[in-house]
This record gives sequence, structure tokens and C-alpha cells, in this order.
Amino acid sequence: MAWKNRKRFANSQEELEFYTEYIDYLNRKYETEGFKNQSVLSKSMEVIQEAFKLTRSDPELLINSALTYYYLYREKSKSDKTPTHASTNRKRSDAYFEISEKLVKDTNKLNPSDYRTYLLACKLYLDKIGELTSETGQSGLGESEEVEILKNKFADSLEKYKTFKPASISGDPYVLKSIN
Repeated sequence: MAWKNRKRFANSQEELEFYTEYIDYLNRKYETEGFKNQSVLSKSMEVIQEAFKLTRSDPELLINSALTYYYLYREKSKSDKTPTHASTNRKRSDAYFEISEKLVKDTNKLNPSDYRTYLLACKLYLDKIGELTSETGQSGLGESEEVEILKNKFADSLEKYKTFKPASISGDPYVLKSIN
């Protein structure tokens, strides 16, 4: 309902706030529905496209968009039974990874002390490392070099996450599990 009435704003700032909050809502909905409802991600991508027509320099918009693309990356990186679908999903997965990583970097430039950005970067790099080192992962000459680069990026993001995470917020179990 809100999406259908999205053009009823007094100014572009109100419109941007709506888009940003709606993307956040859709991401949370996707999480609470057990990471299964891909139509929520499709709607989120539609909202992101509209929001990016207004600006690409709002840190909240960028972090919420990066999270959506991270979820899309995870969806498409799941193994597929048919080689044709696996190849197509692999290409999409790689594209979503790159978009999410770029959005994280753009967010860091605008707000370098936001721990959420470093947390998302940690998860992104952990998942990519896991994908490349799994039995069904890629195999190639540059793979070990890529894994090392990703491990270094993860370590850098982890340090910044630890530095900027408020003491009142507990550490993310997914990230903490990887360092123990």
C-alpha cells in the first residue's frame, strides 16, 4: 500500500527517507521470514532503483542497499543441480557480491565509523571465502590468491568492526564464530 502511494511527498528528502526505511523494512521482513521469500528481495531491488534516482550518497540508503545485495548474493550462491542454472546463478552471485562490496565501500567513505558497514563486510568476505574453499567452489589458478586477498579484507574489516562497535551491542555470533 505504501509503495503505491510513494509519490505523495512534499519534497525529495521525505521521499528518500521513505525509500530508505522501506528497504530496511523489506530486509527485516526477509530475515524474519527465514531468508526464504525472494519476492521481498525483488521488491527491495525495485525500491533501491527508485531511491538511486534521487541520490547515491546517503549512507543509510547505501548500507540498506548493500544488505539487500548481500542477501541476493547468498541466494544465488547456493548450489544448483543443473549446470546451466548453476552457471547463470554463479554469474549473478558474483555480480551481487561485487555490487554489495562496492556499496559497502561507498558507505565507508561517507561514514567511516559505522560498525554495521564493517559487520556486513565481514559477513560478505566470510561467505565468499567459504564459497571458494568449499568442495563445490571454484577451482582455478588464482583461487588461492583470491582467498588470501579476501582473508586480508576480512581481517581489516573485523578490526574496524571491533573498533567501532559500541560496547552496549553484543558481537555478531556469525562473525565471532569464525575467529574462534
